[in-house]
Order: sequence, then C-alpha cells, then structure tokens
Amino acid sequence: MNILNTIIGGGISSRLFQSIREEHRLTYSIYSYQTNYSNAGLFTIYAGTRPSNASQVMELITKNINTLRATGISAYEFAKTKEQLKGSLLLSLESSSNRMFRIGTMELSFGNYITIDEVVSKIDKVTLEKLHDILHTLLIPDKFASTVLGPINEEIHNAIKRF
Repeated sequence: MNILNTIIGGGISSRLFQSIREEHRLTYSIYSYQTNYSNAGLFTIYAGTRPSNASQVMELITKNINTLRATGISAYEFAKTKEQLKGSLLLSLESSSNRMFRIGTMELSFGNYITIDEVVSKIDKVTLEKLHDILHTLLIPDKFASTVLGPINEEIHNAIKRF
C-alpha cells in the first residue's frame, strides 16, 4: 500500500499533486496517507482548498483515481516509486526521533518490529501485478467516504453525494 500511496498522493511528484495543485492550481495542499492496523486500515486523501473550488477538487480526485484504475501504473513509475520509498526509508534513519516513532508505531499497530532490511525486502518483493490487484481491490470510488470542513453550499453538497 505504501507504493500505491506514494504514487497517488505521497509527495510533489504524486499524481494528485501534479494534477490538482500544479496543473489545475486548485489547492495549495493535497496529499494521501494510510493508517495501518493489524487487521484494518484507512486510506485518506486530504485537500486544502477554497470553498469555491471544493466540488471541482473532489471531482478531480475521483477522476484521477478512475484514470489510475483504468490505465494502471507503468513499469517505469512502479520502479521509480519503489526506489523513492527505499531511499526515503534509509534517509529517515538519520533522525533518532523518526527511528523511535517507527519502532513505537510498529509495536502498537502490529505487535512486533520489522527491521529496515526486512522492509526493503518487502518493497522489492512487490510486483506490478500485485499493486494493480491492490488498486482494484481497495480503491473503489463507489466505496469512498468524504468529510468536508467549512461552508457547504448546494454545489459542494451535490459533489459530496457524487463522491
């Protein structure tokens, strides 16, 4: 899921950032993240935008996910993202607070600690086919839920219903 998250909204090279922030200039901040538990999880997309742009942003998020599901992920994007994840993981080791947070999160969420070498090995073992399976199994636009903070007009209300 980390690989898919990175592709969708895990940084400035992600699809959502490039499409909604850079191309359409509708939001300053857009990203995705995952919350993992031992037997459940949550995949979240956050977008900070003006109320006047909210419905368009929601539609573009859905469009981007639908496009990703329809066209898939290229071998190049897949390989690049795996290397980006491994590099970020290794760089995070330079901070003792990051290391401690990682250990604590793993212990609380999964009841055990996974070494960096094990994580890198797990990243390397993910296949493009498996990633596409995850994409089609977990990211189903009809199953999305949304939360909107701020003034909600009829246009935004209708976008929430479509979302």
